[in-house]
Amino acid sequence: MSASEPALAFVPVAGVDPGQLIQSLPLPILAVDRDNQIRFANAAADQFLGMPSAGRPLGDFLPGDSSLFSLLSQSRSDGASIADRQMTLEGSSLGRRLVAVDVAPLADRPGWLTIVLQ
Repeated sequence: MSASEPALAFVPVAGVDPGQLIQSLPLPILAVDRDNQIRFANAAADQFLGMPSAGRPLGDFLPGDSSLFSLLSQSRSDGASIADRQMTLEGSSLGRRLVAVDVAPLADRPGWLTIVLQ
């Protein structure tokens, strides 16, 4: 790679739908707005949460004192990506699970965040 080439670039490919790519990933991926309302959830996220989740508050799936909410708040206040590699998530529809969590601000949507669970 030369100095003039970007380190990472998205190159659209004819016939490939980015939405289908995200839906096919085995990792739960969510997008939440500034009020922690789930605005997008791929199929793996719905499976992880135990039901379709788009349009519902994240608080319907996790208690208000969940450490995930602290991570979301920190990412918003810092305006930066943040991760926790050993977070316990607990809720009535998902039981108790140890997961790795990555949170990142969503470009062009103030207060929105992406959440990736592993």
